[in-house]
Amino acid sequence: MAAEDVPSACYIKFEVRGAENLGHLVTMVELLKFDKAAGRKRTSEEWAGLFSSEQISAFWWPDESELAMWEKFWFSTPLPRRHSPEMPQPAWAFESLLDAILVHGDYDLLSVRALNEAEAILEFDPHGYPYGGTAALRALVRAFGHRVIGAGDGTGYMLGDPEPPKWTPDMQVEAEGPKCLGVVA
Repeated sequence: MAAEDVPSACYIKFEVRGAENLGHLVTMVELLKFDKAAGRKRTSEEWAGLFSSEQISAFWWPDESELAMWEKFWFSTPLPRRHSPEMPQPAWAFESLLDAILVHGDYDLLSVRALNEAEAILEFDPHGYPYGGTAALRALVRAFGHRVIGAGDGTGYMLGDPEPPKWTPDMQVEAEGPKCLGVVA
């Protein structure tokens, strides 16, 4: 990265997959930035209308049956594995992503800018630590077809895109965990 390309804040670095997709991401980040700063509350339907059908399909839209399958999988997975990086997860639910960025993300969105023809960054400025992490912002970048290649999250640069394995409704819990056999006095 050239000296003039060094971000002044935290960032998600990504491989650009099409100028049109980059333009859509820039527009969406500007709208999110405006609404976050102004405390504006668009409905999830209003937000969804700003995404193409391909972009919106990147999110999880479970019906009651699929949600029940996910909950069964989650609660039948032994606790240590349930909270591990190897635990399969569904894609981000659209409303959860909006909530994570607009309400719970303790940061300001700054901009999306190209570093060159092949790479760009989404810059954000955390208010403090912890600020909510980069998972929602990485999911937003991926929804527009780009490939996340790293992040400067305020603790250093992390190469890659640490995503948990994807959960699908046909998955079964792999193994039973240790069972509590009772209290020994």
